[in-house]
Amino acid sequence: MAEEQQTFSLEYVKSLRDEAAKHRTAKQAAVEELTAKHEADMAEAQSAFEAKYGELQTEVNSKDLAIAKLRAAFELNVPADKLDSFLDTVQGSTPEEVSESAKKLSDLVGGFQVQKGTPAYDPTQGMGTQHPPLNGNPLLKSIEQKLGI
Repeated sequence: MAEEQQTFSLEYVKSLRDEAAKHRTAKQAAVEELTAKHEADMAEAQSAFEAKYGELQTEVNSKDLAIAKLRAAFELNVPADKLDSFLDTVQGSTPEEVSESAKKLSDLVGGFQVQKGTPAYDPTQGMGTQHPPLNGNPLLKSIEQKLGI
């Protein structure tokens, strides 16, 4: 059995082609719309990233300067009681500038000397007390007297 070949009218074929063209243009418009939205979203995300990165970079730079100031103070033997004033006075925006400023400031005040530990002060020393020292012969003598040895 031979199948009959179907024939379609020119109007029907034209309507099918118009419908396909309509779908193609709608698809192309959707792709262009989504591409534009994606690019806008990416540009927004990129600008947010750059802003946050700039903030973090500024914070890191300030922390690096604080560390450079502390390092310079440590190298110059700044006493702990003068450390805050010293760090507030040191200037510079790079570690090298901070180091130079710290050295100039140290030279200006005559440098910082490392203080050797001072011996403990005993206000009763040399006053003579009625109690014998714990590490001497008077203690031994008093024990011997009490025990009757």
